[in-house]
Amino acid sequence: MKINELKKILDKRIVILDGSMGTLIQQQLPGYKGILEALNLENPDFVGSIHESYIKAGADIILTNTFGASPIKLEDSGYGHKAREINLAGVQIARNVSKGKSLVAGCIGSSGKFIKPIGTLDFDYAMDSYLKQVSALAEGKPDLLIIETMSDIRELKAALMACKQLFDGVVIAQMTFTEDGRTITGTDPLSFGVVATSLKADIIGINCSVGPEEIYPSIKILADNFPNPISIEPNAGLPVYENGQTVFEYSPEKFNEYAKKFAKLGVNLIGGCCGTSPEYIVKIAETLKGFKPKIRKVSKKSYLASRTKAILIDDNLPTRIVGERINPTSRKKLQKELLSKDYSTVREESTAQFKAGADVLDINVGIPQIDEIALMRELVSLVQVTVNTPLSIDTPNPEVLEAGLKEVEGKCLINSTNGEEKNLNKILPLAVKYGAAVIGLTMDENGLPKSLDDRIRIAEKIIEHADSYGLPREDIYIDFLTLTISVAKEQTMKTLEAIPIIKKKWGVRTVLGVSNISHGLPSRDLINSTFLAIAISKGLDLAIINPLKEEMQSSRIIADLIVGKEKDLVDFTNRFSKKKVDSPKTVKPAKVIKIPDMLYSSILTGAKDRIIPYIDSALKDGLNPLLINNDYLVPAMTEVGKKFKAKEYFLPQVIMSAETMKIALDRLRKEFTKDFSDTKKGLIMLSTVKGDIHDIGKNIVGAVLESRGFKILDLGKNIDLQVILKNLDAGQSVNIIGLSALMTTTMGAMVEVIEGLDKEGLKIPVIVGGAVVTGKFAKSIGAAGYAKDAIDAATLCDDLLL
Repeated sequence: MKINELKKILDKRIVILDGSMGTLIQQQLPGYKGILEALNLENPDFVGSIHESYIKAGADIILTNTFGASPIKLEDSGYGHKAREINLAGVQIARNVSKGKSLVAGCIGSSGKFIKPIGTLDFDYAMDSYLKQVSALAEGKPDLLIIETMSDIRELKAALMACKQLFDGVVIAQMTFTEDGRTITGTDPLSFGVVATSLKADIIGINCSVGPEEIYPSIKILADNFPNPISIEPNAGLPVYENGQTVFEYSPEKFNEYAKKFAKLGVNLIGGCCGTSPEYIVKIAETLKGFKPKIRKVSKKSYLASRTKAILIDDNLPTRIVGERINPTSRKKLQKELLSKDYSTVREESTAQFKAGADVLDINVGIPQIDEIALMRELVSLVQVTVNTPLSIDTPNPEVLEAGLKEVEGKCLINSTNGEEKNLNKILPLAVKYGAAVIGLTMDENGLPKSLDDRIRIAEKIIEHADSYGLPREDIYIDFLTLTISVAKEQTMKTLEAIPIIKKKWGVRTVLGVSNISHGLPSRDLINSTFLAIAISKGLDLAIINPLKEEMQSSRIIADLIVGKEKDLVDFTNRFSKKKVDSPKTVKPAKVIKIPDMLYSSILTGAKDRIIPYIDSALKDGLNPLLINNDYLVPAMTEVGKKFKAKEYFLPQVIMSAETMKIALDRLRKEFTKDFSDTKKGLIMLSTVKGDIHDIGKNIVGAVLESRGFKILDLGKNIDLQVILKNLDAGQSVNIIGLSALMTTTMGAMVEVIEGLDKEGLKIPVIVGGAVVTGKFAKSIGAAGYAKDAIDAATLCDDLLL
């Protein structure tokens, strides 16, 4: 089914999705301990009966029982070799039951693992896994595909790219958000929408997550900002444990109240996730029958995004700044550092530009005699962990460009292509494939244009080629080239005059590398800032500058104020308040030279490549190993926790800091006269419960706990009570047991462990956590505590061992 065909239906009515497959399997096969997707082969009639019950309930679309059927996930349960068979069977079962009474959506879920740097998966490996799953699903000819319960934006990108590469039909992309409006890896709904739409998702939405009430603000952001149809499948509230069963707080009646609210908001497809059964779908279908869909008039906008932050480029908003400082051209010191894999200056420049107000950071790795592909990967990954700004990948080499694009977490800017046919045909397909925006330089096979008409002609050529590849107009940024005024005076005004012409005629964005105007001249800052102000008056959207130059920032803000882009005076007031120095000076990145301070800073910023040299220097200077740990490393990790709670840091930063702390502790162990384990706070046993093969959260908790001074005994995943008891009998002096569950179908295993320990007379505190676990559930099963995340787990363990 094509999106235009589905839109004809969506224009007439709300489309009803089905409810939870896992909930019904748990209810109807209470003793089943296998992999849910294996039922496609072991008991296809039973799977078909669940589909049939949802069709009878009024579902217009049923989802195949293939949520956990990616090869990566099936490998963990021993079914990896049957991935194609399971996926194909899943579509065939649904097809046989639907018989035209409903549409069939091939369901694709998260792998249970994270892509680097949060996890261990390579992007290419994840992409390959999803390509195999999509290939098998497509072979069964579903009507559409739906990606569900994604919490890592890079994994969503891999799955969505695989769908678009192999499936010529409607694709729905959904992520799962916590009650604070972000995924567990920090992505907000706006950034998700930017990334998903840039990768050509036909429909975007939210599923699983929390209850309908908590999810309402997030789905509203999608409905208000994107023209795509919107889908939603919330959980039936939060799970609790009552009378030996996991139940959910929302009744079908209460859930249905929010279905009406979603429909009035403009949501086009509504169903349910964990805890919802056919009874829920019946209510929704009955209530929304005949409901006329709300028409949302949302225009397409120019966005760039990181994992955690989206920025809008608009004529009615302040001019956006691209920081140009991560570029080794003519910078011998930086070249030398990069050749030796010393990235300290890159970190400093990233942080300084971010603090100075850069909206986007440009990354260039053009150094002779270096592996640019490897360096681009490393710097993209490094900068993304250091700051949360969107990126600009600056290279003329398509291979280096693609390496960088694979590492990008959000939606980036490609710097750049030009009007040459061969260049356009290499760069534009990469932009479309990876969902990036593109800078188009107005030069071609004939070199630099000299007339205004030639500039416009080349720009139109770039735009027409972009159109042919399907790159949206809002993702095209034309650069009319800033030439040095000392050698091309007559060209400067032609560059500026072209800006409003191309914007009005074609509706694209514009960008200039401002600093080129003054090359080789005195008073460069004055020339640059004046040129920037004039360019803004002509309609410039993006300015590539050194954001550390106060003159440039001041000129930008004043120009924005004069042309009406600075409407609320926030930037102006912040820059020119009485607290500011009257005569601005160039701000330079702060360089901390004291080794103890660098120890603290390395943990705080996750500088894994620098922590060992700093520790070695500190030891050489006579600092006591325990003092290094207690006075510098531990306080830094404490600050990481504070930043995480304050939403200044997200999971990637926490993981990098924890890994850096672990490297530091491993080094310090060599300096202690007694066993380093004697200095540990206590021994924590961790495991993912029986039936659950996800270990993402558990591994992160283990890394953070170890970095905070605890000793960890990690039993792994799919662990039952007997394995835990066996390890306790092995003489392990365990202080706390930590249990993790990601699926509602395995939460009951936590109860078995707690009750089993109590029966054995073992009074060891048990703490629980995981995506589906709540504080209310933890209390209902008698757990000693609930940890929302790794930082909470560390605090909870500290409190329990006081």
